[in-house]
Amino acid sequence: MRIGILSLQGNVQQHRQILLKIGAEPVTVKSAEHLSNLDGLILPGGESTTMANLLCADLPLRNAIVEFGTEQRRPILGTCAGLIILAKTVYGREGKMNNEQNVNALGLLDVVVQRNAYGTQTNSEFRAIRTSNGQQFCASFIRAPSIVHAGKNVQILAKFEGTEETMFSVNRFAANAFCSRCPVHHHLRSDASTLPNDGLTLGHFLPGSSQKPLVLAAGKMDATKIGGMDEQRRTADGRLRLPEWLKRDVVAKQSDVNLIRMKRQLRQLKLTTVCEAARCPNIGECLGGEPGRPSTAAIMLMGDTCTRGCRFCSVKTARRPPAPDPDEPLNTAKAVKSWGVDYIVLTSVDRDDLSDGGAAHISATVRCLKAECSHVLVECLVPDFAGVPTSVEAVAQSGLDVFAHNLETVRRLSAFVRDPRAKYDQSLRVLAHAKKANPEVLTKSSLMLGLGEADQEVEEAMRDLRLVGVDALTLGQYMQPTKRHLAVTEWVRPAKFEHWRELGEQLGFVYTASGPLVRSSYRAGEFYLKNVIV
Repeated sequence: MRIGILSLQGNVQQHRQILLKIGAEPVTVKSAEHLSNLDGLILPGGESTTMANLLCADLPLRNAIVEFGTEQRRPILGTCAGLIILAKTVYGREGKMNNEQNVNALGLLDVVVQRNAYGTQTNSEFRAIRTSNGQQFCASFIRAPSIVHAGKNVQILAKFEGTEETMFSVNRFAANAFCSRCPVHHHLRSDASTLPNDGLTLGHFLPGSSQKPLVLAAGKMDATKIGGMDEQRRTADGRLRLPEWLKRDVVAKQSDVNLIRMKRQLRQLKLTTVCEAARCPNIGECLGGEPGRPSTAAIMLMGDTCTRGCRFCSVKTARRPPAPDPDEPLNTAKAVKSWGVDYIVLTSVDRDDLSDGGAAHISATVRCLKAECSHVLVECLVPDFAGVPTSVEAVAQSGLDVFAHNLETVRRLSAFVRDPRAKYDQSLRVLAHAKKANPEVLTKSSLMLGLGEADQEVEEAMRDLRLVGVDALTLGQYMQPTKRHLAVTEWVRPAKFEHWRELGEQLGFVYTASGPLVRSSYRAGEFYLKNVIV
């Protein structure tokens, strides 16, 4: 049996010795290629922030680990820091989401974890653990995590010390909170004999095993207090329930004749709308239009697969997506011309695999649009082009009317929410350079709320955008697209969105669209026509 050990940092050697002792072959894993032909993988104890940052710096390895556990259905064991890396949601010791420490967890294990819950850096706690064969050993907890909530598919197998320490079973992933194994000695508690005779064995990790994998962890099962969200109800798996103000009838909008016609033509021309790829809740309202209000369509250029993996986005990812369709610029222009619309949003996936990030392709599409239908107003919602000034200039000077690039979130959360290659200050520089390259263009950005940001951080982000000359801003509620993405930490109330709209006016934005269901392209044509064209 070949078991890999992620060897970026941490307690690698002890895991290697244990594997050798039980007759398994330990394999050092430092790159995506090292995961080939493995029967399982161990994420060892160590410093979770460092491990997570190293994984984010090597996106192919990070993605390969996720694929190893999901598509290849191979078992993964996380020890202490490995538990944090595997977890779906991570919180700090004070009960707040641990974004400030940049823990980019993989989200494979459906548990909510609190970091640094047991022991300190210099003083360990010792707890008695009993395996399934009845043997007892002592485990040390050094700044160890605890599980504060387990998803509905996570089975609690054992408890000791009342309701604190628990054992879990869930899918193919397993984890324990203790850092290392030590001899039984006087530190063991007197009530250790009450431990149930259920534990983790190697058989739980064998491919094809009928045994369910276990998660051994420390935990206080009280998800209602997480992040100060006592007043907002949670589902059985710890997610916040959708509030009334976010519930709407999307199905009725899908029947709109105009919407169906546009979607059919997009399919025929092999074009993609970001509205569908990103699962936008406003697809019927924007594409279908309403009496007296223009339709707004957002066409996603260069395919439906992105080279980045932001934790809020449901767009597909790959290291090398298919090459852009050379006919796409002209096909886009033909489609828009046939619709007879006044406003079109061109957005795109990130294409870090292209030397210019796709700037030439986007610029060519704008020129084709203006040639086919010169009256149409064109907004380009673009990636950051890795901050390359010439790429930003190419798009800003292509003949577009609105240059949009989303800041997405506040400074503190940026590294946690976005792909590591997307940086807060880099986004600000892109927007500033676009305005410098074409002072006549309207620049625009967007912020998601409900990810754990503080009010003063939102205001700071809005002021940062105004300082670089951004003209328009949209603010909307972050909504978790799938269970594999970042969880919502707060449903921001409509009154708070109104507050941000008023602040936007005070700061001097040409317009501020702010509401729970507002997205960066939400009714973009209507807002532009009302506030810019007079």
